[in-house]
Formats: sequence, C-alpha cells, structure tokens
Amino acid sequence: MKTIYIERWECVRSSYGKLYKLDLEKIAEEEMYPELLEMDNEELTEWLEDNDDLLCEPEPLVASVCCESDPDHYERTVYSNPKEALKSIEWQGFNRGYPGNDMSPDDAQNLHSIIKNLKKELEE
Repeated sequence: MKTIYIERWECVRSSYGKLYKLDLEKIAEEEMYPELLEMDNEELTEWLEDNDDLLCEPEPLVASVCCESDPDHYERTVYSNPKEALKSIEWQGFNRGYPGNDMSPDDAQNLHSIIKNLKKELEE
C-alpha cells in the first residue's frame, strides 16, 4: 500500500487544520488512473486540487482542529515520505487546537491520542 499524508490549513478568523491519510493504490485503482502512483508530491498536490472531493469523505480524515492563527492563509501539503511528514507537519497546531466539527464525537474526545498514534506510525 502506498500511503500519502495531507496536511491542510485554512485561516479566516481562526485556523482550521486537517490531516488526511490516503491509500494511493486504492485511489489509482478506483479512478482507473495508474499514473497517480508515479506522481511526485507537487503533481499529487495539483491533482488533488482538481479532485478535492476525495477529501470530503470521512474515511481519509485523521484529525481536524481549530486554533487561533494569522488570518487569510491557506495551504495544502502532500507528503509521500513518512519521514518528511513527521518532520514537516505542524504538530503544535494539531496538539493545541480544539477538535473540528467534522470529527466524530469519539474521535474528537481522543484527538490527542489520534495525533500521538499517527506520529508513532510515521516514525516506524
């Protein structure tokens, strides 16, 4: 399984951060687009901009938070290398943020455990 991790921040009055985990092989098969498996992070980012609906489904969402931050900022980063994701994800924002409304109540209660488990997964 080729996994990619997506960190997405959008700031208006508050900062909303989301972490996604996608099975790229499954998506390539479902979309009948095997070229996905050969794309680099920049190409994947562009492709996801056109296929943003994949991030609207609850399955790939790992965590969602809301925290205070600078306004008018929007950023989406794709990581295909777990070590790069571990080093680059804005963990502080996810650790201090409040659970987002799009998380299930159970996941919202366990937000810090979910973040901790994802970090462990990336370390392996």
